[in-house]
Amino acid sequence: MAFAQGGDFVGGVKKKSANFNKRVLRKAMNSLFCRTDCPIEFRGTMNEDVTTYTTLGSRGNLFFTICDICVLQLPTQSLAGGMTEAYLESGTYLKTFYSVMSMPSCIKVSMMYSKHRRVHHRIDWETCVPKILNPRYKKGVKSNA
Repeated sequence: MAFAQGGDFVGGVKKKSANFNKRVLRKAMNSLFCRTDCPIEFRGTMNEDVTTYTTLGSRGNLFFTICDICVLQLPTQSLAGGMTEAYLESGTYLKTFYSVMSMPSCIKVSMMYSKHRRVHHRIDWETCVPKILNPRYKKGVKSNA
């Protein structure tokens, strides 16, 4: 489970399709909260949050972002330490391709338009993770609808 990020709300909340109105997203980046007795094995050395929630998500593991709470973050690559130096050296090109190499069936390279254009990943959720169906569609259960 993760908190939303500012970028999850780009476009506002007035549109019915806005992320805030969805309430829950399938991704889980940066601020992960999990059970300590059920550790997550992160995949890769760069962009490992995206690579993890897509590869494990494709196998049925559940990763979600709750849109009711938002983490305020500094702009990417603005703090020293962590992966900043690696990202500054190679841009976001290498970072993006770690996820593309792990899940080429659903992750593609795209351009992100913020203050500065940069290479970023684009996830096709229709082909990435199994669908979560309402229990009323379970075989043998009669629907009240």
